[in-house]
Amino acid sequence: MFIYNVILTIDRQIHQDWLRWQTEVHMPNVMRTGMFTGNRICRMLSEEESTVGYSVEYYFRTMGDYEKYKNEFASRLQKEPLEKFGDKIVASRMLLEVI
Repeated sequence: MFIYNVILTIDRQIHQDWLRWQTEVHMPNVMRTGMFTGNRICRMLSEEESTVGYSVEYYFRTMGDYEKYKNEFASRLQKEPLEKFGDKIVASRMLLEVI
């Protein structure tokens, strides 16, 4: 199994709106691509004064599934939060393999 992990830093002033949108709109949109088998969102425990950190994990079975997601869906889905929240969020992405 593999994990597509998105690490996010969210401006504290908008993080409740972002979290609601993330769990009610964005994560379901990503799952509707059919490329992932599950997901999970975690709040980072380290506290910053002006930001809140989250890790969003999407699970997939094969690198082919991830490649299809990246080639067919990622660009559009990655634009959604930027259009909605602008520079109030910062994201970095990585792939992990469960050992």
